[in-house]
Amino acid sequence: MRLAIGCLIFTCCLLEAFSSPQERAKVESEYEGSKISVEADRLSRESANRWVAEGDVILTYQETILKAPRVLYDPITGEATAEEGVEIIQGLTWLKGTRAEINLRTNTGTIYDAEGYTDDELYVKAKRLIKTGPDTYIAQDGFFDGLPGGRSQMELYYSAGQHSTGGKR
Repeated sequence: MRLAIGCLIFTCCLLEAFSSPQERAKVESEYEGSKISVEADRLSRESANRWVAEGDVILTYQETILKAPRVLYDPITGEATAEEGVEIIQGLTWLKGTRAEINLRTNTGTIYDAEGYTDDELYVKAKRLIKTGPDTYIAQDGFFDGLPGGRSQMELYYSAGQHSTGGKR
């Protein structure tokens, strides 16, 4: 009887241990008074200034949220490389792609196989979408469109083209 009760208590404790959520790894740094945060299932330091985050990674800086299964991040330069599928949210901007190379400090970067919405809610789909400044994008092999999902009467197709947002068309 005591053995049965002991086994029952052990089983309950074991179930409790496996059912409680696991603590996620998190690292934070500062740049010009703003916090940069990297949260992931696993976080390791590859070198003195290079972090590797894996498993449901969420990187945040000011208004920018970067989500991906794997992110390499350099806190000295602010450069981040997201791999294996990526989502970037920044204000009205929502973009997804297969890979992204961005610089959080300069607010520039490249998204590969990009699809989503730019700052002024303009739909874009491109093999490479390069953000060269706060309001400027270069699309390679793709198009910009004024309606969600590319349903407007007018689409701008590019093998290479540039678009400025914020009323500077």
